[in-house]
Amino acid sequence: MDTDKEGLLEFIKNGRQVELHFDDVQSDEDGYMKWDTEYWSSLDKGKFIRTYSLNDKHSSEFTHYNISDMEVNFRPDKAAEVRLS
Repeated sequence: MDTDKEGLLEFIKNGRQVELHFDDVQSDEDGYMKWDTEYWSSLDKGKFIRTYSLNDKHSSEFTHYNISDMEVNFRPDKAAEVRLS
């Protein structure tokens, strides 16, 4: 399927989960968390959650975002593969 970042956000808003799979391990600013897959879902109309996994092991860590945060934090252009679930 061919879509852009805005199209993926619409999928999330409509109840789909978007998975971003990376070739390289990602890390937070402090080096506390490491992941190679992000799972983006909608909690409410303008609220989003990102969960993580590394080597197919899911983390209990998560982060919440509002729609204005998505411009900076939701980066499908950096992923090696994007999946809808």
